[in-house]
Amino acid sequence: MTTLRIKFEGHWQCRQATDPDPSDEPRGVSGYTFAVAHENDFDQVIYLQQDEIPKVDFRKPHTSKFGVYSTGAEIGDAEGEPTPLDNGIGGCAKVYLHKRPKFELRNDIIFHELQGIIMPICPFDLEIAGDRWRLRREDPLDINDPSVKVWQMVEGYARRSPKRFNTVSDEVLSAIGIDPAPDYTTAFSNYFQNRKQWLKLRLAETTDPIEAEGLKTRIWAIDFFSQDQRLESRLGLQAIWDFCIRGRNPDISGAEDYFGGRIDTEECWRTHFWMGGFDGDLMRGYMRGYLEVPFLPEYK
Repeated sequence: MTTLRIKFEGHWQCRQATDPDPSDEPRGVSGYTFAVAHENDFDQVIYLQQDEIPKVDFRKPHTSKFGVYSTGAEIGDAEGEPTPLDNGIGGCAKVYLHKRPKFELRNDIIFHELQGIIMPICPFDLEIAGDRWRLRREDPLDINDPSVKVWQMVEGYARRSPKRFNTVSDEVLSAIGIDPAPDYTTAFSNYFQNRKQWLKLRLAETTDPIEAEGLKTRIWAIDFFSQDQRLESRLGLQAIWDFCIRGRNPDISGAEDYFGGRIDTEECWRTHFWMGGFDGDLMRGYMRGYLEVPFLPEYK
């Protein structure tokens, strides 16, 4: 059996409190993220598509396309180089994480004595959907009892934690458009100084007093949390996940016809991805990776 690998990348959003606030703090008090003025309370949910996000919670500016999309697909096996598929999948299929997933960090409460702090995404229900086709599968923490929550487990969630963390990743910086030359400190500082300049221009233009207060809070946060580089230090952060998706009822609607082959729904599927480049002002980051499924081409 060969494999079908679908690659994806793009921006995601997660509005959540940060240390030393408790993880379920609804507005932000002492961390570097704050809900301002007209915005809703934090919900800690990871969103991969803009149409999932309430309009008032999508901060500006966002200068590039938002959302996680397919970037290509390829067929591979253990013996040779993968073969790219020329089927127009690049940029057209949307990637979703369903059922309101969260980073289950809980301010260091979820901890493994050997691995240290871990950060499973719970629940993990991944979908890649194109025009008239879909691949979707959930990975329960406990395959025998999918209702079990992470806080009810003593162990079992370590395989869903990041396999590696990089504090400063050039791959991440390139993805979010930061050139680290001549040095990281200058590049990070310039990134948020450019943001502050935009916010000040918008503040001078607005006639809405509620919007004005929100803009002032964002400017203050950039100034205050840049003093100890808390904002800047998250820009290059990269967390890398790699695990099997084991749910018993995957949805492959239309995918076999689209890709021209048989997809195995009994064996587990593999996902490998990183998330990083977190912008504490916009509360957005970047994601890049792939879904790999057992596949037998030319099934027809």
